[in-house]
Amino acid sequence: MRWPLFVVALIVGFFFWDHFANDGAYMADLKRFRDMSWDTSGDWKPPTITFNWDLPKR
Repeated sequence: MRWPLFVVALIVGFFFWDHFANDGAYMADLKRFRDMSWDTSGDWKPPTITFNWDLPKR
């Protein structure tokens, strides 16, 4: 009985972490993916990694 409770605690902890510490970014990406799967218009672009190049100049 301990393992199922441990797994449930990990899942609940993940949701709390995503909501409070990660500003809901992971769940927003999942929601966008779910919405995209129903919308086949093709206007979705994959997320890109950007760098702030002005930071070293400061």
